[in-house]
Amino acid sequence: MKPKPWGESRAQDLAVALGKVADALPDMAADLVGDHNVATEVVDQISDLADAAARMKQLAERCATECEIASEAARLAAMSVGRVYGEDIRAMDDAGLAHASAAAHHD
Repeated sequence: MKPKPWGESRAQDLAVALGKVADALPDMAADLVGDHNVATEVVDQISDLADAAARMKQLAERCATECEIASEAARLAAMSVGRVYGEDIRAMDDAGLAHASAAAHHD
């Protein structure tokens, strides 16, 4: 199994943490309103914070997916560049050249 890209791993960790916050806040709000006589406005703000944490969790999950896609695209691009570079080096060797000529010389 290949290791996850740094950004993907961090985004997944963030999503897990945000999920815990989103799950805990509604219980906290219910406890505060029921047992501690906290103002409804404060409880509503805690509920809003729980909703925001749930939305941020979704964004972090999407970020993790996008990081994985970007990592794969970068890997494929690097392989392609390496392949083309190898072809250039082989052509240069086949022609007995020490250096490749610049494209500007061909105009």
